[in-house]
Amino acid sequence: MLDVMGALMIRAIILVIMMTVTVSLNDALYYKVASRSVQSELKQIADIMGNDFRKIGYHTIAAPISVADSSRITFRSDITNTDSLYTVSYFLSDTTSLGSTPNPEDRLLYRTLNTVDTLVVGAGITQFSLKYYDAVGNATADTSLVYSVGVQLVLEHGYFTVSDNHGSEFYLSARWGRRFFPGNL
Repeated sequence: MLDVMGALMIRAIILVIMMTVTVSLNDALYYKVASRSVQSELKQIADIMGNDFRKIGYHTIAAPISVADSSRITFRSDITNTDSLYTVSYFLSDTTSLGSTPNPEDRLLYRTLNTVDTLVVGAGITQFSLKYYDAVGNATADTSLVYSVGVQLVLEHGYFTVSDNHGSEFYLSARWGRRFFPGNL
């Protein structure tokens, strides 16, 4: 009888260990998929922005940048290389535009062409900051002196949270930053 009880105890312990490992692997897989999703979406946004920002001022005679503040940029460019001049703007929505997600800080990033076509470039953006630099590398607010543009983006998952060692939860996120030196500025 004691042998049977011992065997049942060992079987129960092995079953608990197997269930714990399965749950842990499932959590790790979910984290990896969510992380890859956030990184992939951020890369798509970065590719679109990179293509546009490299062409700031392309085929433009007038001042290429008309609005340059910390969270909005408007510039002129022939972004399609078809001798058609476009006015391109990037800006963030307010936090109410993504009210359906539990993340209170996520927003939409918009791209407008010729003040007519407003497209959502990305969702889940919690930080979109722009800095403008002159030819020497000093920060400038004067659009006529802009030589390069620095961009910082943070994208957070709308639903998936992770915990740190102290038990605090935060949304899974990815960061991207780049400084563009358009040849036409």
